[in-house]
Amino acid sequence: MPEGNGFEAWITVNDAKLSEYSVEVGQNGKLVTCWIPSEAGQHFSVQWRSILGKVDTAGNVRVDGLRVGGKIIMRNRPIITKKSGIITSPTTSRPFMFSSLETTDDDRYLCESSPQHLGEILLKIDRVVILNAEPYKGKQAPEHEKIHERANKTTAHRVGFGAEIMTQRKHKLTKTANLETLVTFVFRYRPMDILEASGIAPSSTPDPELQCEFQPEADVEAEDEPQDEPPMKPIGRKRKAVEANQKPQNDDEDDEKEEEEEEAMNEEDASDDYDEVSKEVRALQARLDALIKATSKRNKPPTKKVKFELPPPSLSQEVIDLTFL
Repeated sequence: MPEGNGFEAWITVNDAKLSEYSVEVGQNGKLVTCWIPSEAGQHFSVQWRSILGKVDTAGNVRVDGLRVGGKIIMRNRPIITKKSGIITSPTTSRPFMFSSLETTDDDRYLCESSPQHLGEILLKIDRVVILNAEPYKGKQAPEHEKIHERANKTTAHRVGFGAEIMTQRKHKLTKTANLETLVTFVFRYRPMDILEASGIAPSSTPDPELQCEFQPEADVEAEDEPQDEPPMKPIGRKRKAVEANQKPQNDDEDDEKEEEEEEAMNEEDASDDYDEVSKEVRALQARLDALIKATSKRNKPPTKKVKFELPPPSLSQEVIDLTFL
């Protein structure tokens, strides 16, 4: 919220505070400027309050350079006050509203320049001495003239005035003597698209260049195409998984069958896996045995060969006759 020299100010539409952009404070806190979004047809109010409330102050409002009156905040009363329209009589007023700027290409309006402060809402708060009060007769709201299209290059809106309404009490004019200007707030209003295009307000639409290039594909159901041959049924686990997905989920009997089939399938798969692992283990064991045997042969110390000789045959004293009879 814009704040300067002990005061806060803001613009409301339908009792909701408008966002401020590019708030700047200068002149030792005595000048506060910012940008706000405007929308044609919306009524608005200028609101402010004194944070400390130590002195009597008068806040005077200008719209597009036009003086439209103000309000007084007395000392020791840090209340919120607002200015919602221009007083047209002691019992009537016309509310502020954003309206579309009417332009023309008629050269008769070319010599009439656009208002110097077009597109601005100004609040000037002065320290004052309160003098006296008297009935206020009011002033007529001006009727805006057309502006040549070449005379305006800055905004598409201006401040207009709504239909006249009755007020609850009679308006009074309080005369004051200004002592010093405490702070001035300047709200520059533009349509939101202009603020975004100018880089004053962040864009409400994401930048496509900053978006992630990956976009998840949407689930699209493919249309059934006629086939010359019936499709092959999946086998094994995939077939049973597909059949399980095609069965209704709220059928208890089918769920039990699916669980039994799934358990049986898991046991069968486990048996197949066990056989394959056993084969691999046996093959590895055979290789390991061969390696151990080869290693043991290489590392075994050579053995000495012992020559065994038969003893000489003993000669018996008996003579054997080998002559055939």
